[in-house]
Amino acid sequence: EPNSIVYLYRGISWKGDTLAIKTISRLHELMPNIKVHIVARKEAPKELGLKFAHQTHVDLPDEELAQLYSKARVLLFTSEFEGYGLPPLEALACGTNVVSTDFFGNEYLERDINCYLANSPDSLAEFSEKLMLNNSIAKMQLQNSVKTIQAHDFEAVTEKALAAFTFFG
Repeated sequence: EPNSIVYLYRGISWKGDTLAIKTISRLHELMPNIKVHIVARKEAPKELGLKFAHQTHVDLPDEELAQLYSKARVLLFTSEFEGYGLPPLEALACGTNVVSTDFFGNEYLERDINCYLANSPDSLAEFSEKLMLNNSIAKMQLQNSVKTIQAHDFEAVTEKALAAFTFFG
């Protein structure tokens, strides 16, 4: 689905739900034919204020989330802070481009190399549109992400997580 976007709804203010909704609304103005997938953990969001069609996926098993990532063009990740945000890595590993906020805990995201980083709804929407309309840029960023994925495989991520626990422990 070249004109599709996935957003992970979390219902926690610092996870960026408000920014994501503003971004998706702006993207819909730019591209009325986008397909929007909203993924929620435990229950569907009650009211997001979206005035266009979207599909909500609740409590997806990992395999189904990977399939959704694989068929979407862009993961929109709008968190303000993460200890070690895994969803962008998961999306890249599934062949999905990433448009993200420039949050603390994203050291593996390289601006304009393996993703686009921005902090305003307009910029996030414009970068998403760019990836949807320009296959060569989308492909280049995914090719650049191969080294990122290899450097942050399960073993490497586990080592970083353990180091963080040791540091705080």
